[in-house]
Amino acid sequence: MSNRFDIAVIGGGITGFTAASHAAQNGASVIHLRGADFPGGLVRNLGRVEGFPTGAGEVSGGDLALGLCEANKALGVAEVAEDATDLTQGPRGFIVSAGDERYRVRQVIAATGARLK
Repeated sequence: MSNRFDIAVIGGGITGFTAASHAAQNGASVIHLRGADFPGGLVRNLGRVEGFPTGAGEVSGGDLALGLCEANKALGVAEVAEDATDLTQGPRGFIVSAGDERYRVRQVIAATGARLK
């Protein structure tokens, strides 16, 4: 995997998956740092999601997240199952760190979402 991308999406919730998908569909090279948790964030707690444009009608939140994960892989989104630990501005964009890796990106989408208390 290259360490240079157009866009880094930080966050493993439904918004992060959707942002990565739309960026890749529009021709950007995308790295998605989704964290080590189960994909989908809070949406995975939903037994039924209605009205999301999946073509399947109703789908569980967990299945929706896993489906988006697979669709993003097919679009060429590079997925990292680690948390982003550092973000610094570089000379031509940003440097995002996750684990022992550093990624150079032109833009960052922070979709860090929410957590239950």
